[in-house]
Amino acid sequence: MWEVLPVERIRIVSDVPDWREAVRLACEALSLDDLPTESIAESILQNVEANGGTGIISPYAILPQGSPISGATERAVSAVLSRRPFYVAHARMPIRLLVLIAAAEPHEHLDLLKQVLHVLNDRDRLDRILSSPDARAVHREFTGGEA
Repeated sequence: MWEVLPVERIRIVSDVPDWREAVRLACEALSLDDLPTESIAESILQNVEANGGTGIISPYAILPQGSPISGATERAVSAVLSRRPFYVAHARMPIRLLVLIAAAEPHEHLDLLKQVLHVLNDRDRLDRILSSPDARAVHREFTGGEA
């Protein structure tokens, strides 16, 4: 399952100016597979603007969602970890980890969502992700050490 999140799709940055830039960086990471990242980004940006901080799943982590018709043609996951917190829309909770899911089919999207939530709902694992020194360490936490 975790082949959809290779190390190359994980970005670690010192900070981002705002949540929109974090979405764009995560979409750039998706572009490794020629996914239609502009339509995915636009869909996510519109959804978050309309619905505020929905997608915040814990302190410091968000899984913003776009429209199911955003144009994804395959399964993919990307992540942006910021060393400094940023804030999403009108939400007041600081965010440091943004994870994007792209899937062509709704059932694939739900399967990926369950897998990602399983990782991020484990507080110890999330803490290790947030303190990871590099993308490989983030990847290890998501995959449980799988290659």
